[in-house]
This record gives sequence, C-alpha cells and structure tokens, in this order.
Amino acid sequence: MILKKPLLRSFFKKLSSFKSESCFSFDDGQFVLVGCDMTDLVKLNELLTLLDFDWNAFTVILTECSTTYVDVHLSTSLLMWITEKIAEFIYVDYEQIRPFDTFGKIMKNHFQKRGSPLKVKE
Repeated sequence: MILKKPLLRSFFKKLSSFKSESCFSFDDGQFVLVGCDMTDLVKLNELLTLLDFDWNAFTVILTECSTTYVDVHLSTSLLMWITEKIAEFIYVDYEQIRPFDTFGKIMKNHFQKRGSPLKVKE
C-alpha cells in the first residue's frame, strides 16, 4: 500500500524495503517501519537482526487490533521478549475493548467477515 500511494510514500525521503512471505519493512535511514507476526518471535528476531536493528536505540512499538487475536500466553511471551531484548521502548497498543456495545458489535461483525474474528467470550 505504501509503495502504491504517493502520499504514503512521501513520508519516506529515501526508501529501502524488505518483503518476505510474512514480513515487510520500510527504511528511510531515520525511521524503520516493520510489519510482521509479532507472535513468531524467532522470525521477528531474524527480521530485526537482518535489518541491523539497534537493540539499544529508543524504540516505539505500535500495535493496533493485534493482541486481541492471539492467546494470552503469546501476548505474554511477546512482552517478555521485548523487555529482555530492547533496552528502552514505549509500547502503544490500540485494541477493541468493548465488544458488546454498538460499535463493538459492528467491529466484531467486520472482523468475522474478514476471517479474523475477535477472541471474545460471549
């Protein structure tokens, strides 16, 4: 999407990218955007190592509507891995938290139709 949309591409002054079956990255020399399955810690570690990730650099981790899709033990493992590997970071997590209000029901239906249902106990 970033490569196809001029506005999104304009945020990257120079752009090198990496894409595999399950991960991608965009790097402009000052900012690196990485997308991948964060619960596969082996692949995540391999990708960040391949990208010469600086484990000591201050890091912003942003997840959106992702930890509600995985079992608790996977989220716990991810957070433990992050705190062990990255020296200094901020973790921002934006999630669906009220699945039974009007908006929550709309979102539940949306994700169900996309084949990625929210893990909600009825």
